[in-house]
Amino acid sequence: RALRGRAGAAPEAGAPGARIRRRAAALAGAGLVAAAAGASTAVELLRPAPEAAVIVAAEVTARRGDGVGYEPSFAGPLHAGTELLVIEERNDWFHVALADGRRAWLPAGAVAVVGRLMTLPETR
Repeated sequence: RALRGRAGAAPEAGAPGARIRRRAAALAGAGLVAAAAGASTAVELLRPAPEAAVIVAAEVTARRGDGVGYEPSFAGPLHAGTELLVIEERNDWFHVALADGRRAWLPAGAVAVVGRLMTLPETR
């Protein structure tokens, strides 16, 4: 049977041209997934290692974001000597992980960075 159909008509689902287009679309989709996975891995490799830190302010209110306009993260303040990891720094604020896995934002002036770690411990 002829592969040519009516002018402007889509080829039949079983036609060789339709199968090729479906395979090409599937391969293109798989390529996009692989590229996204590779980009995600590259971002992880480029992320700076977390830094060990300690709170040096007598008390500090942990926030849900990088500014005093954000709600407190916890019912009470954190105290001097509390050990944590700095995950990110933004606008003079540190995004930190506490030993129990909780995360919050602290003003940079309330925290002293004491060293860089090689791996990030498991957090919840």
